[in-house]
Amino acid sequence: MDTDIFVIAALHPEDPCFAVNGRFVELMRSRRGAFATTIFNKLEMVRLYRRMKLGDALVLMVAESHPQVDTFVTWNAKHFRDKTHLSVLTPSEFLRRKT
Repeated sequence: MDTDIFVIAALHPEDPCFAVNGRFVELMRSRRGAFATTIFNKLEMVRLYRRMKLGDALVLMVAESHPQVDTFVTWNAKHFRDKTHLSVLTPSEFLRRKT
């Protein structure tokens, strides 16, 4: 299943598809193993709660998976701040703090 099924169920009770979607989710839960989704959908769900685009989520997942990484540098800092345990800095901020 695509992520939108989970997103509607969890976040959008006002959606016109909410009732039908809910019935589908219940069917899916009652037949464990008969339905599948991908790791990308799971990742997308986790990051959607942080209001991230999938591409940003993938990049951040890789950065966060390395224990030695403590800082993420990007010109798009606003896309990542408050969405990770990493320190998020622009190149300018990094140069001011690290040099």
